[in-house]
Amino acid sequence: MQSSFSPDQSTIHIGFSRHDTDGRVFQRVCVHDSGPGVATGEVTQVFERFFTSNSPNTSKYSGSGRGLSIAKLIVDRNGGQIFFDMSVEHGAKCCVDLPLL
Repeated sequence: MQSSFSPDQSTIHIGFSRHDTDGRVFQRVCVHDSGPGVATGEVTQVFERFFTSNSPNTSKYSGSGRGLSIAKLIVDRNGGQIFFDMSVEHGAKCCVDLPLL
């Protein structure tokens, strides 16, 4: 799998887990790459429609700013949550929690 924002020949990790929140069970899927990551000041904006980073770390990558906003719309409509785990030292870790029916 190739990530748009990861260097060539880099590794992408995908993890799965389950957790309970307020009596509901959620399936979590996280994708962690080794790209430039998400700037702390931009983490609340990355899910906005047509948002693209102005960070010098991402200047060589291009995007339309639609992918994460579409993903958020789908996840929200299914009662879930999408977010970035900012505790990673390198790259970006994006997680989706979806309720189990």
